[in-house]
Amino acid sequence: MSPRAKMRVAVLATVWFEGCHTDVIVPPIVEGWTLDGVEQQTELEVVSMYLEQVGCVQGDDLGLPFLERHGIRRALSIGEALVDGTGELAVDGVIIIGEHGDYELNEHGQQVYPRRRFFDAAIAAMTAAGRYVPIFNDKGLAYSARDANEMAATARRLGVGYGAGSTIPLSWRVPVGAEWPQGAAMDAALLLGWGPLERYGFHCLEGLQAHVERRAGGETGVAQVVALDREASHTAIAEGRVDPDLLAAAFDSLELNPAQREHAILTVAGVIEVHYADGLVAHVVICEDEVRQFAFAARGADESFICQMWLPGAPHLHFTFLVRQAEQLIRDGRPQIPIERTQLTTGILDAAMRSGWSGEAMDTPELAISYSAPERVEGTGVALTRPAGWTPLG
Repeated sequence: MSPRAKMRVAVLATVWFEGCHTDVIVPPIVEGWTLDGVEQQTELEVVSMYLEQVGCVQGDDLGLPFLERHGIRRALSIGEALVDGTGELAVDGVIIIGEHGDYELNEHGQQVYPRRRFFDAAIAAMTAAGRYVPIFNDKGLAYSARDANEMAATARRLGVGYGAGSTIPLSWRVPVGAEWPQGAAMDAALLLGWGPLERYGFHCLEGLQAHVERRAGGETGVAQVVALDREASHTAIAEGRVDPDLLAAAFDSLELNPAQREHAILTVAGVIEVHYADGLVAHVVICEDEVRQFAFAARGADESFICQMWLPGAPHLHFTFLVRQAEQLIRDGRPQIPIERTQLTTGILDAAMRSGWSGEAMDTPELAISYSAPERVEGTGVALTRPAGWTPLG
């Protein structure tokens, strides 16, 4: 029996320098990777790539030499990346990597990445060719809830398999395999994370969402979002608005020594308070120093739960779990993780950015998004032990 032909993929990316998202997603697809001594490959073949920015100030360009070395066609437009010379659709799937690059900030401090533009152009090319293939979107759908909602609606209307998200819910967990019991009541939840509000706020919120969506009743959306600045965050922690037991439990999972933990609390830069439609209130606590992983804590009438979502350092093998999600989507036509998780996370972050800018709570009728969480997601690190040589920092 002849080997199964690989699925042809077009990659639409903003930029390519060392360590950027393109650099940790495309090479594993093309070259494979080794995890715990086992060489791994995918069923995907990158046949074309649209690379929007060459000459980026963030680092030396790696994209064009890589494409030349591997014989991958560089397309000068998104349409050209998807179709052949006769106008026929020439790929089995599309991967959008709209992270990093020289893009402006809007008045709310949001980086105006072109994910919506890339998506729309891909849909237009498919429509012109008369055939639709799955699209996988790295990280969030867009910088605005309106764009995210419209993108998801377009995919549903046209029957396009649409997957998205980042590595945080897919990476290793401590304890191994830790998941909130599916369908168990949840009374309070907290995610402890780090990094800049928009770039890493998405990761924090997605890590939160991957757990809270499993609560009794499933996900029914978000009614209000409040972003607290540094001073208000410290007040909220001191006065118990941020649940002290859950915050302590989250810190317990992060393998910090007492001095690191004490310093981390002093560096809290912001809190995002999420009011879910079913009454659950959750908090995301964002530190500037010491914390370099993500921790989730929650409790319900019959459950208490903590876990760490652990990410390794270079070569950033947690991105291979994201590659597996793209592979599964393009193979099967439907994602394992509902697009609504990323749609909702995108919208919560948008509301948080607007709340932080205005200093006011944001009511979010646009986030009345309901869905059921998957019982289990294959191709992740959730049930794996951390690789040899791991450290608390990755």
